[in-house]
Amino acid sequence: MKKNEILKDLNEIFKENINDSIDIQLDESLSQYIADSVSFIKIIVAVEVLYDIEFTDSELDVDNFTTVQSMVDFIYDKTK
Repeated sequence: MKKNEILKDLNEIFKENINDSIDIQLDESLSQYIADSVSFIKIIVAVEVLYDIEFTDSELDVDNFTTVQSMVDFIYDKTK
């Protein structure tokens, strides 16, 4: 899977779970979109389901995902 495909998928996940008018960009901070821990978990669960991956407890730290790019890279690495 290519990183641009992951970004497209993430855009859809954010639209479905956060706000349908969102258009996320790689260099933007995730905190612009994720206002609280509930929103973060919604995104994580949707990513796990879509990509059939699992986040470990240590990976479930919002500080691990400061930008959209960091989340895209993480998913890319998990799905190789």
